[in-house]
Amino acid sequence: QRQQENMDQRLSWKASFFNLWECWLEGFYAAFSVSAVFQVCYRSTTARRRMLQCLLLNGLLFLGSILAFNYFVLPFTHTIVERGRITYQDNEELTHLMDKIFTFLYDILWLYPIYTVSFILNLKWYQDIADRAFAVHQGVPINKAFTFERIIQMIAEEAYRSILVAILLTENFLIIFTPFIGKPISFVFLSWISSLYFFEYKWYNQNWDLSQRLHYIEANWAYFFGFGAPCTLFTFFFPTLLSWGNFALLFPVYIIMAVVAVPAPIPPTSKIPARLPIFTLAKAMSDTLVACIVRRAR
Repeated sequence: QRQQENMDQRLSWKASFFNLWECWLEGFYAAFSVSAVFQVCYRSTTARRRMLQCLLLNGLLFLGSILAFNYFVLPFTHTIVERGRITYQDNEELTHLMDKIFTFLYDILWLYPIYTVSFILNLKWYQDIADRAFAVHQGVPINKAFTFERIIQMIAEEAYRSILVAILLTENFLIIFTPFIGKPISFVFLSWISSLYFFEYKWYNQNWDLSQRLHYIEANWAYFFGFGAPCTLFTFFFPTLLSWGNFALLFPVYIIMAVVAVPAPIPPTSKIPARLPIFTLAKAMSDTLVACIVRRAR
């Protein structure tokens, strides 16, 4: 009888992990729903124009300039130095010095200004794409009425969200330095944060508050890990600025795919936790920080 119980328990765990794998796969497959992107671009002139603008700004200007600088400008300066009549030691020192000077000038005069401009423009363009995608696939957004109370609420929510995201990124920064398991855990954590960004536009148009959004991700954590994993894969292993550029380039595509996505929860009979408290610590710290700010303001 005990042997039978052990076998049943093993089968139960096996079924639970299979359910978990299925939920993850559903999210992963949903992150490749490119047909939804083509449908939105086909049916909406605004979405099509904004997508093209995002491609030109984030792909050609931002990412293109990084690649051009690293693979054409710097090698060209190395060639000039190598052809000069200088010793090998001087060659190395001069190459290193010129790399530092050109990189500094490139960052200050071009890269950081274009990143700032793209960040501001992307805010508007992403919202336009999200609204058109929602209209095509879901209908008219719920919260189209901008009353004074609604605007105040939006400002308060955005301030709170900024604090929450800052704490989440700080948590990830600390996680990544954990020996052996830091990077894999950080990858999973960033996948959840990415999914939060992707789905926020949809949930905003459905008039969900931030607590609803966070709870929904925690209740469907396997699906959202799967959905955020492909984009995280394109950003996790690259230098910071290149990672930002990749994310900005892919972001509008994932906004549209998030609109049509239907998250799959883990079955309640599973031995795997149906809800994972991913944001509990960050939310508690955000609440404490906001409470301190309010007390000081009074």
